[in-house]
Amino acid sequence: TLEEGSVFATPQSSLDRFTAMAPSITAQDVTSAFRSLWTGVNPLIHVAHNAPIDGDTKAITAALGESSKIAVTAPASETKTAFAYTNFGTPGKIADDSRIADLDIRTLRFANGIRLNVKRTDFEKGRVRVSLRVGGGELELPKSLEGAALFLNTAFVAGGTKAHSNDDLQSILAGRQVSGVFGAGGSAFGGTVATTPQDLEIQLQVLAALMSAPGYRPEGETQWRNLVSVFLPTLDSQPGGVAARDVPRILAGGDTRFGIPGEAALKARTFAELKPVLDAVFASGPIEIGIVGDVSEDDAIKSVAATFGALAPRQADRIDYAKGNPVAFPVDRAPVTLNHSGKPDQAMAMVYWPTTDDQDFREEQTLSLLSQVMGNMLTDELREKMGATYSPNASSFMSELYKGYGYFSASLTAEPGRIDDVYAAIDTIADMLRAAPPSDDLMARARTPMLERLTRGRRENATWIGLIDEAQSEPRDLGNFRAAETILSSITAADLQKAAARYLDKKTALRIRIVPRPAK
Repeated sequence: TLEEGSVFATPQSSLDRFTAMAPSITAQDVTSAFRSLWTGVNPLIHVAHNAPIDGDTKAITAALGESSKIAVTAPASETKTAFAYTNFGTPGKIADDSRIADLDIRTLRFANGIRLNVKRTDFEKGRVRVSLRVGGGELELPKSLEGAALFLNTAFVAGGTKAHSNDDLQSILAGRQVSGVFGAGGSAFGGTVATTPQDLEIQLQVLAALMSAPGYRPEGETQWRNLVSVFLPTLDSQPGGVAARDVPRILAGGDTRFGIPGEAALKARTFAELKPVLDAVFASGPIEIGIVGDVSEDDAIKSVAATFGALAPRQADRIDYAKGNPVAFPVDRAPVTLNHSGKPDQAMAMVYWPTTDDQDFREEQTLSLLSQVMGNMLTDELREKMGATYSPNASSFMSELYKGYGYFSASLTAEPGRIDDVYAAIDTIADMLRAAPPSDDLMARARTPMLERLTRGRRENATWIGLIDEAQSEPRDLGNFRAAETILSSITAADLQKAAARYLDKKTALRIRIVPRPAK
C-alpha cells in the first residue's frame, strides 16, 4: 500500500468523498485530465512469439512502420448470429419426483434417465449454480492417451459446437452470464458453472449443446498446443510446479493418468483419437444435474426438461468406472529427489504415508483432524522455532474412487540446506503423535476452525452444489453431511493417537525432496 502511494479507507469514507466532490467535477475537467495522461507517451509494442527476440528491436520497429502504411477501413457490419440450440425436442416427462425433507432437496428422474437435484436458497441473491455430471470422466479415457483429460479441459470448449465456433458463442452470449465449462473431471465429464435466474435456461442450452453437438474444431487443438508451449516450461521454474507435475504420478505408483506428462505426449493429443470415446459417453452415459440458488424449483425443472430431459434415453444408474482400474501407493519407498530450475534458495520437503480410501467416514474425519493438529505442530516447530519455512502443511487424502487408496502428508518449503533438519522435525512430530494423545489446546486449535467451516458451509451455495451434484447416485455423501458435526465433535485425542500409531510409521513413509537443479 505504501509503495503504491494509496491510503487505507473504508468503503463508506470513499463514497462520502466521492459524493462531496462529484457535483463540482465537469466534463471539461475529465477531458483535461484524460489529455494530460494521454500526451507524451511512446507506443508500447507487445510481441508474443515462441522464438526469442534477443533484443532485435529494429525489425519490430520496421514492421510497425510498414503496418502504418496500410490503409485502414471500417469493418463490415455483421448480423448477430442466432443461437442454434434452443430446441432439443419434446420436453422430457418426469418419471419420479421426491424430496429429501431434512435437507430440503428435491430429487427427480426424467423418463429418459436424466437425474436432477434442486435446492432453492437465498444465500446469493440473483445467482444460481449448476453442476453437470456425465459418464465417468477420466476413468473412461484410455490409459494410453497421456494427458487426455488435461487436453479436454482446455480444448473441448474451445472446439465449439457443430453450429458455432467458440468465438461465435462468445459473441452470441455477450451480455449474458453464461459459461461454456465442460471438461473431464476425476469421475465425470461436465463441470460446475454460475449463472443468473434469467440466464439459467440458455446456460443449460449451452451445456446441452456442447454435449449433444460438440464441434471438435481444429482451433481447440491449436489453442491447446499454444498453451502447452507457454505453460509447461513454467512448471520447472519453481518447486511447487515440479510437485504438481511429477508427485501425483509417483504417489500413484507410476499410473500415467496422474500428474502432467511431457510436452510430446501433451501435444500429441487430438480430437480424432478421443471423439469415439466421447461420442459413446455423450450418447448413452448417465447424467446427473444439480441446481442450487435463487431460482424456483419449477423454473429449474422446466429448463432441464426442455434441454437434457428432451435428449434420447440413456443409462440412468451409476457405473463403477473405477472397477478394474486400481491405483496403489508405490511399493518402493526409497527417497525420491526431483529438481527445479528456479531460485537456488528454494526447495520442498514432502513426506507421504499410505492410508486407505474414504469408505469409513469417521476414519476420514479422524485423519482430517489429525492433519490439522500436525499442521499446527509443524507451524509451531518449523516456523516459530526453526524459522525454516513459511508454508508448512499437513493433509489427508482418501480416495472415493479407488479401493484402499489414500495418503497422509506433510509438505513445506525451506532452504535446500535445511531439508534434513525439516525431515527430522517431521519425524519428531509424528513420533510425538504416535506416543501420546495431543493436548487439549492442540485439539481445540485444530477442531474449532473445522467446526466453524462446517457451520459456515451450510450457508453457502458452493457447499450445497458440491453435495447435491450426486444426491441420487451417491446418497452416502448426504449421510456424511448430516453426521459431520457430530462425528467431528466426538473424536478424542486418544483417537488421534491411535490413528497416528496406525499410519504414521517411519518405515512406511515415502520422502520426496525438490531441490535446485545442479549447475552444469
